[in-house]
This record gives sequence, structure tokens and C-alpha cells, in this order.
Amino acid sequence: MKGIVLLGLALGICLVLGGCQKGLSEQLEGKWQLTKVEEDGRTVYVDTVWYNFQSESLFLYQVYDPQTETFSRQLGYKSQPEENTILLALFSNPRPVADFILLTDWREKERRFVVLDVGGGRLVLSSDNKTYHFIRF
Repeated sequence: MKGIVLLGLALGICLVLGGCQKGLSEQLEGKWQLTKVEEDGRTVYVDTVWYNFQSESLFLYQVYDPQTETFSRQLGYKSQPEENTILLALFSNPRPVADFILLTDWREKERRFVVLDVGGGRLVLSSDNKTYHFIRF
């Protein structure tokens, strides 16, 4: 009897703790500053790019140009086609996507990322053989 009670207690604790974990969309929500990009053993440090996950599906990409002291922004959406994978797609708002992409390393208006890590104020994404490191802003 004591074993059944302990098993039930352990199961209850697991259910409670599991129910408290945030889903991927909730963990991503907020503003993230890109700090570095890794590719083929090289690291490039960055401090002028932000990804903003504003809701379950809204996305805002921001780039700061220190020469002109201006921000460029492009709206888009986020979806989660698979576990630990996000698809980001840019809208032609406020400018044509083709113009904004020139400020980024994106080649198309959509980009698929694998979420390697999220938590503790950091986010690590992977796409096109590159690894992107962000901190919560």
C-alpha cells in the first residue's frame, strides 16, 4: 500500500511539473538581440539585429544601421511546422521584402530555423549551416 501511495505521489509531482513548462511559442515571446553567428568554424559578433516574437504568430525583424543611426523593420509571421522548428516569413510591410532582405543574410522571404536552445535568457537557432546566438533584450 505504501508503495502505491509513493508511486501516486511521484506521478502527481511529475504531472504538476510537466504542466508548468512553457511551450516553445511562450518561451520565444519577446525581443531577442543577435550576438553572434557561427559558420564553418568562424564567429562573427553582431549587435545590430533583433528578432521580436510578439505573439503566437507575429514576428518583427529589426536591423540598426550605425552609420545613419536608423532602424529598418520588417513585419512577418512565425509558425511551428514541427517540434523545435520555426518558420519565419516576412511580409512586404512596410517595404518590399526584396529591399529588406538586402540588409540581412536571408536569401528568400521565408526561413526555417531549428531551435537548438531556448531558456535562461538565451536563444540559439540554426539555419543554412549557420548557428545564431541571441540574448533576451
